[in-house]
Amino acid sequence: MKRQNIINLIVVLFIGLATTAFAASIDPGSEQDPIVTQSYVDSKISELKKEIPSSNNGTIKFTYEPLKINKNVQILGKQGTEIIVRSGETKAITIIKDGIENGLQDITDGVDIKKDKKVPLNHLIIIPREDGRGIKFTTDGYIMVRGEYTIKR
Repeated sequence: MKRQNIINLIVVLFIGLATTAFAASIDPGSEQDPIVTQSYVDSKISELKKEIPSSNNGTIKFTYEPLKINKNVQILGKQGTEIIVRSGETKAITIIKDGIENGLQDITDGVDIKKDKKVPLNHLIIIPREDGRGIKFTTDGYIMVRGEYTIKR
């Protein structure tokens, strides 16, 4: 029994020494170091800043722009334009392509709004393509719009 205890003790000491030697061989702050230092984080942040372009070319405006619209004015959206009618009476402007009517996508109700149908208040409307779709105000009102659009009087 004593002999077995001595062998176990030698094995445990050998494993402990091997682990200590391996841990000592890793340079602090290197990629193999399991503890991340402040200087390592700072160096990675500066590398990422170099990769990210400083200009805002190609970015999308993420805020809605409130607009007051007069009667008989049309808002024609470009691809991806989002419109929310806040007040006033509006009708959908749609297109017919290959005999099929392409309406406005009412994301709130999950329906397609067809030509000259009323656009509901406070519903998110998306213009899928730049093909002449939009809304026409039959009374004065307000909208919130995000994306590119043209105003046709």
